[in-house]
Amino acid sequence: NLYVKRMNSANRVYETLNTFDKQLYDLHFFEGLSQRSIARGINVHHNIINKKINIIKSKIKLDYDQNN
Repeated sequence: NLYVKRMNSANRVYETLNTFDKQLYDLHFFEGLSQRSIARGINVHHNIINKKINIIKSKIKLDYDQNN
């Protein structure tokens, strides 16, 4: 099942993230907060949040490509 394979990749990557990136992942992907909203909440430029989210997504894609 494609969904299960993608979730497995996301879970593997999640376990490797540092505490800040895990919190960022949770806020964005599970709580549904926008990148700008997260950035405002922690007082950083939204480009920083965007870059971190893109890195996480790239790690998930790489894990998926390597394991499927």
